[in-house]
Amino acid sequence: MTIAAHTRTHPVLTHPDVSLADEIKGSRADIERNVGVVPDFFAYPHSVWNASVVAAVGAAGFRGARALGGGPVNTPSDVFRVRSIVATDDMPVLERSLENRRR
Repeated sequence: MTIAAHTRTHPVLTHPDVSLADEIKGSRADIERNVGVVPDFFAYPHSVWNASVVAAVGAAGFRGARALGGGPVNTPSDVFRVRSIVATDDMPVLERSLENRRR
């Protein structure tokens, strides 16, 4: 099992009032302190990210990050924009996830 970070309070990280360091680096430190492992991976809340968010995730020490749907094809040079789909039994959510993947 992999334990990854997802921020402290689940904000939209591109919002100008969000402290990226506190949310991203802080969530990594919280997991280390409370669980005893340092997470290597990050998942963007709401699947919203931009270049500043990607840079903050890298600066926090993560090895990669997951973004749902869209985005570039997974390549070794894009480890902070790894595409994925939601695994769920909620068919409308799954269908939207698959549709986003085609974009």
